[in-house]
Amino acid sequence: MKDIMERTGLSKGASFHYVKSKDELFVWVLQERLEETNELFMNEVEQGRRSFDEPYQKIFESISAYVDADVTNNVLMYLLG
Repeated sequence: MKDIMERTGLSKGASFHYVKSKDELFVWVLQERLEETNELFMNEVEQGRRSFDEPYQKIFESISAYVDADVTNNVLMYLLG
């Protein structure tokens, strides 16, 4: 919560105006990152790739960007594993 308060300039109370709990906020972050990864994958599929290699590469690149960035990314990596 401290990081969120520093980055957004919102107080803890103001943050909870938008979310019910830290868990809900965490789920939103994970969901957004999964949607970004899925969008990259689907863009490759829609370009008519005949193999899985190109779409898979987009997933790999997306996941690689999350390594060691923060605890949310580590949880995402665990869930994707």
